[in-house]
Parts: sequence; C-alpha cells; structure tokens
Amino acid sequence: MRRQLTAWFRANAREFPWRSEPTPYRVWVCEIMAQQTRLETVLPYFERFTTRFPDIAALAAASEDDVLALWSGLGYYSRARHLWRAARMLVDDFAGELPHDSAALQSLPGIGRYTAGAILSLAFRQSAPILDGNVSRVLARLFALETDIRSTETRHVLWRLAAELVPERNPHLFNEGLMELGALICTPTRPACGSCPLRRQCLALAQEKTEILPRRGKAAPARAVDLLVAAIFNRHGRVLLLRNESIGLFGGLWALPQIAANRRDSIRVDKQELSGFCRELLGASPAKWDRVGKAEHQLSHRRLIATVYRGRLDRMEPTLARPHRWIDPLKPPADLALAAFTRKLLRLGKE
Repeated sequence: MRRQLTAWFRANAREFPWRSEPTPYRVWVCEIMAQQTRLETVLPYFERFTTRFPDIAALAAASEDDVLALWSGLGYYSRARHLWRAARMLVDDFAGELPHDSAALQSLPGIGRYTAGAILSLAFRQSAPILDGNVSRVLARLFALETDIRSTETRHVLWRLAAELVPERNPHLFNEGLMELGALICTPTRPACGSCPLRRQCLALAQEKTEILPRRGKAAPARAVDLLVAAIFNRHGRVLLLRNESIGLFGGLWALPQIAANRRDSIRVDKQELSGFCRELLGASPAKWDRVGKAEHQLSHRRLIATVYRGRLDRMEPTLARPHRWIDPLKPPADLALAAFTRKLLRLGKE
C-alpha cells in the first residue's frame, strides 16, 4: 500500500512552492495557512508572505501589524498572530531554528500534534504521523470505521492507524500522498474510487459504503452574533477605524467601531445605544444616524450579522486614547490589516 500511494503521489502531485523547496520554515508557514483553507487559496498569500518574510528571523523582526496586513483576507487571524509569536520564541529560545522533536514544536503557539507531524515528516523526513481532515477521511474509508469521525474515540483510532502506516523511508511522500489523495480522489462526496491507487485495499469500497463513510455527528448550529456598526465620518469624508486588542476573533486588526446589538430590531434603540457608545469613546456623537444596511459573515461556529449606521462629526476630530486612523473607505491603505468582513462593511457604510 505504501509503495502504491507513493508512486501515485509522485505521478499526480500538484505543484506548489512549498513542495519544490520544502524548508522547515516554508512547510510551517504553509501548514498554518492551510488550516481550514484550500491550498489554491493559500498559494498567493504564501508567496507574498515568504517574499516579505523569507525566514524565521525576518518574521520575528516584523511588527504584528505588518504580519496581519499581509494575512488580510485569508481569515482565521489567530493563525497569523500565533505564527508571529512563535517566530519570536524561536529566535529567543531555539537559536532561530524549528526544533526537531514533537514536544518542543508543540510548545510553540499555534502548533499542535498535526502541524508538528507535518513539519517533522515533510521538512525533516522523520517518520511522524499526520492527521488532518483529508487524511481522516481517507483512513476512515480505507478501514471502514463506523464511529463518528468527530468523536474522541475515533480520533484516537485514526492517530494510531496513521502512526502504524507512516514508513521510515520517505515519510514525506507517504504523508503528502495521503493528504493529496483526500484532496483529489477521496473527496467528501462522490469520491473517484476508480482512480484511487488504494481501491483494492479500501474496505468502504468493498462494502459499498464510500458515500456514507465517514460518519459524522450533527454539528452544532452556528451561533448568531448581532452587531451595531458605526461608520463615523469626519468633515473631510474620512471614516474612523479602531485597532482591536491583540486577542479574540479579529485581534490586532483594524475595524469600524462596533458594539453588541440589543436584538430588538428597533432603529430608535440602536441609535440611542450608538450615541451613548460614541460619547463614551469620542466625547461626542454624530447628531444624526442613517441606517445604511446589513451585512452577514459566516464563520465556522458563528454567523455575524452587522447593522451599519452612518454618522458625521462636523467638529474637529476628537482625541482618542486607543490606536485609530481616519481613512478613505474606498481606498484603505495597503499596510492596514483589515478582515474581509470589515472591507465589506466599509463599502456598505461609504458616504
């Protein structure tokens, strides 16, 4: 089975820059970017990121704002913050190099068992198992696992199988082959079993269960989060952005001022709450608020529902204690770290 998968991967592997030059740093950056993100989406971000920050030292020397600005649009921004903090730890505690053992790797922010295994096997050629979504699906079908793939029990079984299968020789080819097989052939729906190099060993195919395996328990519905968003313009037609603290969902990014909505769907109450928020934040509030629309943004476990109100401060710009900028909403500066959702809100709130 190992030879068949490795031969298939050599013949069918997609070309990516982290495969042609698999340094530990490049493998690490790729694996962090690829968490919950398709490789085709990752590619342009990876190339820009590694051009700007070609090694651990360059990344560690950068500011958090610089790192987040390059990550802007890729989502899941805690990944970027973890990557940057880990680079600084590597410079301070590991002589600027990624360590060669799993425990040390997992002591770094953002690196868990899977990412550690990927770095060890793909970059250092160590016989270390990996288990991402693609590999989990391949193994669950290969061994016809009937239990919920999300369960702790099944995860233990999958990790054991991955560890038993990874070879001592060319573990990088085997592990990348499993991931590539899951991405191209053993897909979540309508797998191309006729083209699979492991079809003779696949128990799910033999039992005609490829369309029902792996089994998944029902995921919890995404929680709705209602927001009131203030597009506050100064007399020069520029809108106010605030820098979030370096924690939380959009930590370290720039965003329009916002508060949790009361969910009573009352425009009058919305305006009262926004006015109170602005007076506390700025010492003043726009005399008039215009409700300009709503926007939604789906995250893995949350659905953001933002109601945007536009207002103007005609007096001199207030002094804020927290980091802030006044920008052209249609032409945000390139060095500004903005989430895709914020860009959508800026377009909605423009004057």
